[in-house]
Amino acid sequence: MIANFFKQSKPIVFIILGFVLSACYFIEIGINQQVGLSFESLGIIILKYLVLISTFILFEVKIKYFQIQTGHSYVILFFVLLTSFLLQDIRHNSEVFAFGFLSLATTRLLNLSTAWNVKNSIFESVALIVVASFFYRPVLVFLVLVFVFTVIFTKSRWRYYVIPVFGVATVVILTQVFYIQYYDEVAHLQDLLPSFRKDFSLLENEVSVYMAVFWATAVLVFFYQIYSVKQVRSLYHRQMASVFLTFLFLAIATMLFEGSTISGLWLLSLWPFCIYLGDFVSRIKRKLWLQIAFWLFVVISLVFYSIRLFGLI
Repeated sequence: MIANFFKQSKPIVFIILGFVLSACYFIEIGINQQVGLSFESLGIIILKYLVLISTFILFEVKIKYFQIQTGHSYVILFFVLLTSFLLQDIRHNSEVFAFGFLSLATTRLLNLSTAWNVKNSIFESVALIVVASFFYRPVLVFLVLVFVFTVIFTKSRWRYYVIPVFGVATVVILTQVFYIQYYDEVAHLQDLLPSFRKDFSLLENEVSVYMAVFWATAVLVFFYQIYSVKQVRSLYHRQMASVFLTFLFLAIATMLFEGSTISGLWLLSLWPFCIYLGDFVSRIKRKLWLQIAFWLFVVISLVFYSIRLFGLI
C-alpha cells in the first residue's frame, strides 16, 4: 500500500517528494505563464523555487534533528500536499519569502530546546522575523513566538528579554542606512508596521467554501492531536505542542491586519499543520483507517491543486 511507503524515513522518500514538489511548481509556471519571460521574471521564478525547496529541505532536516517527529515521512508529505495548491499564490505574491525567513527564525528558536547558543538564537530569530515582515507585514506578530519559546525552554533571565530589542534595533538601523544610501531619505518606520484591518469584506473574494472547510478540518485534526500529545507524551513533546499551538494562533491572528491574505494564512500554518497532521496519520493503527485518512488528504489536495491549476476557482 502506498500509505505504508511513507511510514519509513528514508532518503528515497525525501527525494521523491522533493521531485514531486518541484514538478508541481514548474507545471504551475508552465501552464499559467501568460506572456514571455523576461530576465527579471525568470529570476523571480527561480528565486521563489529556491526559497520553496530550501524551506522543504530545512523543514525535513530540523524536524528530524530536534526529534519533533521521527520514523516516518508523513510530515514532509503534508508539506508537499498543502503547498501544492498554494503554488498559484506563491507565483503571484511575496509571502513565500516571508515564510522562508520565518522558517529560518523557527529553526533558530528550536535551538532553545537544547539550550545551545541561547542569546544568539534569540537575537537572530528576532532579526529574521523583522526581515520577514518586509515581505508580509502581518508576520511581525510572530515576535510573540520568541517570548513563548524563551519562557518554555529557558531559565528566566532578564537579559533574554532584552535581546529582542537589540535584534529589532539592528534591523531598523540597517534599513535606515540602506534608505539613506540608495534613496537619500529616511525610511518611515510606521510604513513598515502592520495596521489593524478595518474591513474584512475583501477577504470574502479570496475564500472558497471548499478551501475553508478543508482548512477547518485541518484545524480540528491539529487540535485533536495537540490534545493527545498533551495527555500522554513526554515533557519535551508537550512543550513542543505548546509552542506550535501558539504558532497556529499567531498565524490566525495575522488575519486581523491589513495586507493579510488567505494564502498567507495557509503558508504560516504549514509548520503546525504538517507536524501534527503527520503525527496524527502516523499513529493510526488500523490499516483501513490509515488508508482512508491518507487517501482523503491526498485526493483533496490533488483536487484543489488541479482546480487551481486550470483556473476553475
